Amino acid sequence: MQHSSFEVSIDPSRTDSFVLVSNEFIRGNLLPYYGRNIPFVVPLRISDGHKNTYVGCLAHRPHNFAAFKLIISVTMATSLGVTNGAIVQCTAVFKFAKAATVLVRPSSVDESEVVEQNALRIEAQLLRQVQVVFPAMTLDVAVFDGVNAKMVVERIEDREGHEVTSGCAVMAEGTEFVVATRTRHVEQSGAPTWSVLRCLTWRKEKGFNNEATAGDANVEAVSLYMNPSTAARHHWSEGLVMGFWDLAKASQLLESKEVTSSFLRSNALKAPIRLVEGMEDGVCTSPAFIQASNIVVFPTLDENIPTATDRDCPSASTSPFSNQIPYESVVEVHGTAPQELREHLVCWFEEIKKLGPHHSKYGSNGNVLLCGGSGTGKTAIVGAVLNELHGVHINVVQCKAEKLLASLQRALVECVMCAPAVLVLDNFDAVAPAQKEESVLSVTGATKAILEGTLRCFTEALSLCGAASVLVVATCANRQCVNEGLRSAYCFTKVIKVEALDRKTRVALLKQLFPKESAEALEEVGDLMGNYTPFDMRKVSQPIKSSLDGGRVPFREAARGAIAAFTPLSHTGITFLKSEKASLQSVGGLAEARKVLYDTLVLPMKHPELFARLPLKTRSGVLLYGASGCGKTFVVEAIVNSENLNCIVVNGPEVFGKYIGQSEQKIRDVFERAQAAAPCVVFFDEFDSVAPQRGVDNSGVTDRVVNQLLCYLDGVESRKDVYVVAASSRPDLIDAALLRPGRLDKAVHCPIPSLEDRVNILTICFEQLQAELTLPEIKEIAEQTINWTPADLNGLASSASMVVNRRIIEKLSKRCEEREVEHNFAVLNVGKGTTREKIEDILRPSAAAAAREEALNVANRITIKDVRQAMGMTKPSLTKEHIWEQERIHRLFSKQEKSSTREVGRKLTQR
Repeated sequence: MQHSSFEVSIDPSRTDSFVLVSNEFIRGNLLPYYGRNIPFVVPLRISDGHKNTYVGCLAHRPHNFAAFKLIISVTMATSLGVTNGAIVQCTAVFKFAKAATVLVRPSSVDESEVVEQNALRIEAQLLRQVQVVFPAMTLDVAVFDGVNAKMVVERIEDREGHEVTSGCAVMAEGTEFVVATRTRHVEQSGAPTWSVLRCLTWRKEKGFNNEATAGDANVEAVSLYMNPSTAARHHWSEGLVMGFWDLAKASQLLESKEVTSSFLRSNALKAPIRLVEGMEDGVCTSPAFIQASNIVVFPTLDENIPTATDRDCPSASTSPFSNQIPYESVVEVHGTAPQELREHLVCWFEEIKKLGPHHSKYGSNGNVLLCGGSGTGKTAIVGAVLNELHGVHINVVQCKAEKLLASLQRALVECVMCAPAVLVLDNFDAVAPAQKEESVLSVTGATKAILEGTLRCFTEALSLCGAASVLVVATCANRQCVNEGLRSAYCFTKVIKVEALDRKTRVALLKQLFPKESAEALEEVGDLMGNYTPFDMRKVSQPIKSSLDGGRVPFREAARGAIAAFTPLSHTGITFLKSEKASLQSVGGLAEARKVLYDTLVLPMKHPELFARLPLKTRSGVLLYGASGCGKTFVVEAIVNSENLNCIVVNGPEVFGKYIGQSEQKIRDVFERAQAAAPCVVFFDEFDSVAPQRGVDNSGVTDRVVNQLLCYLDGVESRKDVYVVAASSRPDLIDAALLRPGRLDKAVHCPIPSLEDRVNILTICFEQLQAELTLPEIKEIAEQTINWTPADLNGLASSASMVVNRRIIEKLSKRCEEREVEHNFAVLNVGKGTTREKIEDILRPSAAAAAREEALNVANRITIKDVRQAMGMTKPSLTKEHIWEQERIHRLFSKQEKSSTREVGRKLTQR
């Protein structure tokens, strides 16, 4: 606390009771305490050496004069008895009370007449002209131009009802002024008065109803329930019929623009007062309110105001989160996210209530940004947490709705009038998306200003409960998806991320959905939902329950069928590699490639808990290289289909686009889709065309693509549970940086099959064609196909099958010609009265049966003779030059395993 000497400068144009100080005083005295959350009015103590007085300083309106100047109004100068140029001591006051009620009276009998005639106007002008009061303070209120009224502060009460006898108190929008005059004797007369009460949620307070109103004939009538002390304070009694008006309906004034008696009458109800012991003091509750709100309770004799009935009681479905999952169930599935949100909201409203916004550890902004992908349960978490809060008003705005700004304006007015309140902005990133490069403006300046005002100004606005009693909870897919200016700490002081489900939480959710099933069955079904969100699991549970209702289908079978026919949200719009023909049993040879792919891809996906405990990062990149047709792509398809893995295929040429930045964006899109479908495999076919050595072309496109790949492969960009497999017949053309440890560090050779491999491949191929070949005959064929690739051998089997098919077609054609001659001969030797159509109808079944028998008699199995004939028509795809080139490349990469990475990179670059 610093003392400063100031020279008084009187401003004759002002009549308020505020003072203006310099920027230097604000920086040196106020900023160290308040930081960036300096209130609009800060109390100061001014001393002239004889007496102390308290005034309000407009902290957001510093003057531009000398630092030692103190600007005051002529009215305040008269009240303080100071002249222009006087020296005073000024001290900032940080410990002060918050005034709830201020009782003032006229300073003299002469002032009483002015006060009596303008009492309501004086009450309205007090807060605008004075915000800092202290006991026995003299107020000079400007009623009209040239007409002032001198008032004396007689009594000040804080929010706890205690009288303020020393120091000062700060008034706010909710402060109640009582002007004592000779004609206003409301308090003394004992007549009922009006008041604003906090109405708690009926479903949270209805537990007292059974006991408190037992035996009451009017138990079904709509009443206002409250504590006897609350009723006595306002001279209300048991059974007294009072009118009440929900302040949440004040948002309708945005359309009507004016408050009329008909508007108030049409939105008001009346009900009898019911006194209940044990209720909290200062609040009420009624079946007419489904959630907490502020209501105006007033005495009424107007017969046009209807009496509240059961028809005026809203149903539970009208509550913003009426059908939400219980909080305990949400915590069991989502863990710390709902607990963190609930703790933040509870602490925020409790601190604001006790200490005020400027003494909170979050400042005057407690807004929360809840991040999580589609279907992860953000809305369920918010609903479950808010249903646990007692006495907080809730308003939900869907940011994807039309006329959003009008809906937002109505919601803000409702929250301010019904504070303490929480404003939920669902799908916030839909209305305030992040700005992308080289794209049109995602958020207009007007929309951004309104949203910033929502997140920063309105949450600090004054309400019936004081400043900062409105808090915003926004949900979005990702914090980076929100506009840069609206995701900062000035708008959201807390960011909570909703994590994806793991194996344990999936089983916990399944236990809630299927409580009668065994733990073993739930664990087995949970393993089939590896990338499911809570939304997906609840959706897929519906057909499972439908199958279980009849009792004819077991749980495991019903779950497998429903999961097979269901597409989760993360897989929407993604095409995965699927091939019904490819399986591990159909792969001949390539033992090393199969083992490496199984260890790199399958084991981490099948046993994530085991690999998560490893201290080092496991390998997640594999390069398959070898001559064309050696089965690189086929072995990946076989692994993916046999283990039912998610795999996205990227063919080399499709990566590049004709516009600048489009190629790198395609790489980012591939990894983003893979991350959404994780665990997932990204397979780059013909990788040498995707990532050639940098500096080869002059356009720089391939360089940027390689740089983008390096960011993802090296872990700069997150790719958790995303595995990369690349295939290339020319790995020596790939940029050397991609082949270093941590990226595609495991290079697996897919060689030209050996004799044993060729026997294995031919056996698989001919078994699929049901050929009549013995093992010695297959070995004979294998010995004659040296340097044939698996694709060549598969082509040989296809050619042999074509030889057989051609022979079958020729024999069937010849037999059909012979039968047609016999058929014509039979038609020429029939009797009279028989038409050709009748004869054809009679002969058609017998002809078809004969044709089937003849087809079966034709030799339709592949023999060694057919294979030899096919070999005469088939040639291997690899020439000697190709084989020598592949051997050279293999020697280079086999040396890579023995030498340093740097040397190999240098050689590859020189190549």
